[in-house]
Amino acid sequence: MTSIAHNLGFKANTAKLPSVGRGKTSEPKFSGAPNNAGAIMGVLFDNLENEQLLTAEELAVRLNIAVKTVRKWRYENVLPQDSMVKLRHQVRYRWGKVLGWLNAKGAR
Repeated sequence: MTSIAHNLGFKANTAKLPSVGRGKTSEPKFSGAPNNAGAIMGVLFDNLENEQLLTAEELAVRLNIAVKTVRKWRYENVLPQDSMVKLRHQVRYRWGKVLGWLNAKGAR
């Protein structure tokens, strides 16, 4: 079985580490960054940016609309259901899903 670090291009340091305790050696440590580390991190951060969970206020600011409009869209089921997440008593909006909905709506 391969590890995530191995799949991302990190190489294992196979040198044996000093024994600790009963003569056991530690597992190899992963070290060094892969050649494409910047590209990988860019993709990860882009995905994180699109997967942000926003309050109604934050979404309204990003869309330059009134908070009342965001709430109205929610109550009237204008926004797609998968763009909203309920966390206990609070509703959050998935920024990536809202962007996708807006792009699809604009393409019509």
